[in-house]
Amino acid sequence: MTKFLSLALCISALFLISGCKNTELAPFTSFSFSETGSVMNSGFSYQAITEAGVTTVTIQKDGMAEEDALTAATDTALMEQLYAIAEKYEMGRWNGFDKASKSAMDGRSFRLTIYMDNGSSIKAKGFMKWPENYSEAAAEITALFDSIYDAASPTA
Repeated sequence: MTKFLSLALCISALFLISGCKNTELAPFTSFSFSETGSVMNSGFSYQAITEAGVTTVTIQKDGMAEEDALTAATDTALMEQLYAIAEKYEMGRWNGFDKASKSAMDGRSFRLTIYMDNGSSIKAKGFMKWPENYSEAAAEITALFDSIYDAASPTA
């Protein structure tokens, strides 16, 4: 019994050290994902909020000034698509991720905030450190918001 208790304490300590809490996913009401760099207007910002059955997006693409961001109404199915990406890449495990490279003097940072209809949330951030499956999830999220931007942009 003592060995079992010691093992359980060690495993618990590993979860506490990592800082991440596995949060069970529920339907999204708000989704915000951004990446920034050290150069002016570098990075992107994607936001989607559903209120009263309408989903509104704000899309600031890489290199775009904040005042040039596109805001548009879109299909509420967007939240289901974002949920599917979060499920596929186990983004619930990202909750509480907060890491920074101690050796990088310059680079990129990210921030993710998701609010769900059950009152829970997922919050993660990092500077030159990324949670598991970050690159793959970011690529799919970017492709999804790019397709919305291309369809809604007045210059498209």
